Amino acid sequence: MLRTRFTQAVGAVLVGGVAFAALTPLLPFQEPVKPDPEHRKVLAGVGEWEGSVIMNVPGMDEPMEMPCKESIKAIGDFWTTSEFTGNFGGMPFNGASTLGYDPVKKKFVGTWIDNQHPYMAMMEGDWDAEKNAIVLHYDMYDTMSGSFLKMRNETVHADGKYVITFFQLSDEGESEMMRIEMTKKVGEAVEAGSGR
Repeated sequence: MLRTRFTQAVGAVLVGGVAFAALTPLLPFQEPVKPDPEHRKVLAGVGEWEGSVIMNVPGMDEPMEMPCKESIKAIGDFWTTSEFTGNFGGMPFNGASTLGYDPVKKKFVGTWIDNQHPYMAMMEGDWDAEKNAIVLHYDMYDTMSGSFLKMRNETVHADGKYVITFFQLSDEGESEMMRIEMTKKVGEAVEAGSGR
């Protein structure tokens, strides 16, 4: 009986929260939240993309290159979600991400999950004006060593293309692990900040 009451109470709180969130945009006294300039940088990625993953593999003279696709959609004027697909050495690879800008933290924030790992990467970073890039830092769990690796990625958009470069960080310095080079599919021109 106590468990039933607890379940009902939790349910009521959840339903009430969802109802309030659904009605909030309709309240006349609330001003709509406007996107910051950083949100336009996030929305630059919206579209359908094709390209390659170029991976530096220890012990190999040449990097491995594998085809991939990505579909990035806007969630209003603040967020994007991404579905990434590829085929790495005959193994299908599927990943999903979110990207946005937190105006309170004044940080870009993102997440990454995929079908190869039961771990979510939580990313946070800044705009690097010199590199013209969103730079994110995060920890990535390495199944080989059983430990977390310090990582950084840098995303640059220009002329219907984007490149995201991944670096592993250590006390000895940093090394480039991987690069993704993408081209927007023809007919997919989307103005950053359009909310699409």
